[in-house]
Amino acid sequence: MTNVQFNSPLPEESVAVSPSAPCAGCAEIKAKHYASVRDGNRKKAEATAVAMGRHLRAAHS
Repeated sequence: MTNVQFNSPLPEESVAVSPSAPCAGCAEIKAKHYASVRDGNRKKAEATAVAMGRHLRAAHS
């Protein structure tokens, strides 16, 4: 898994922090999505977006 950094225009104090540890499933799907977007693979990017939606519903609701 790769670490992805985002440049936020907000001061560090105002950025929301998750009260729980990051979900490994979310992290894996995000990494696959970022890689597919970076590689220009639109079909895989769409598939990972669908996978994230299904994962969020199943694991976090």
